[in-house]
Amino acid sequence: MTKLRPPLSFEAAIQRVVALLPRGYETAGAALGRSARFVGQLGDPDRREQIKLRDALKLDQLYRRFGGRGAPLLESYQLQLGVADLESRIDEPNVPASAIELVREGSEAVSASIAFTVPGATERTRTDAIRETEELAQACQRALAQLRSAPLPPPKARQPP
Repeated sequence: MTKLRPPLSFEAAIQRVVALLPRGYETAGAALGRSARFVGQLGDPDRREQIKLRDALKLDQLYRRFGGRGAPLLESYQLQLGVADLESRIDEPNVPASAIELVREGSEAVSASIAFTVPGATERTRTDAIRETEELAQACQRALAQLRSAPLPPPKARQPP
């Protein structure tokens, strides 16, 4: 059974890297000069082992060398830092307003991106699509901060039998 890893976590990022690699943990371990088992422990949220920054860099480089796009560990770090910063500024969480913003920004980003694929699109169309997509990315970070800082709702009341 696959172990659930917290979203945005370094463990989830390690799993993303390992999933792309041929012979997964073995290849990652060789790149770090460590065992496959050690890499598995780094990707296990229930273990004390934590990835070192220099090892995260090596895994992100390895991920790209094998055709991966992006840098899973760097992206995890950036998102965690951005969300934590936003979270620290939230006085009263408002998840519904955040969800509404996500829908609005998402629909605007999709609409602008589709407009860019239509024959006759211009640099202005591209700029609009990029701007709308960046606004969606920012809204996603704000939504994550809202979700992380909001208290759990009260338990659902039980219906009498």
